[in-house]
Amino acid sequence: MDALLGVRRSYIVVSAVPGEALERCLEEHLRRWDERAVQCFNAALVELVRRLHRRGCVHRDLYASHIFLDVTERGPELYLIDLARLFSPRWRLFRWQVKDLAELKYSMPAGWVERHWRGFLEAYLGATDAGVVGRYDRAIDAKVSAIRRHARRGAARGGAEPAGQDGLDD
Repeated sequence: MDALLGVRRSYIVVSAVPGEALERCLEEHLRRWDERAVQCFNAALVELVRRLHRRGCVHRDLYASHIFLDVTERGPELYLIDLARLFSPRWRLFRWQVKDLAELKYSMPAGWVERHWRGFLEAYLGATDAGVVGRYDRAIDAKVSAIRRHARRGAARGGAEPAGQDGLDD
């Protein structure tokens, strides 16, 4: 590795991540888990996203396909992948955090969004104040609508539509 220091090139380091992407496995787990297991998962998801954002970083592709779930004896463990676009914005942090949260909401199963999104958002924010939570929720929903419109335009041009499952209508 010392030979690479000072060289102005990019390298991708790939390592196996245990588990499976949320977009592929979460619905099945939600059908099998009891309420306690779902709450453990929700707490792990809140912690993952909150730690990222509290450090001043944003992912810019925080879709369920980039979060891997490994169910262990200790409970659910989450891993964030595809960190190539991760960065620390100098300004407009709220905008970037809303983008991350909207991507997550857009890509999560509709049943989870319906039953758990509000609790997730309150725990993420550490607030139950309706004004604070409402400000984020409105901004997130507006961005989800924009993501959905963009995905429809891409699909209309023959591209693949991202797997939005949030159940929200424009």
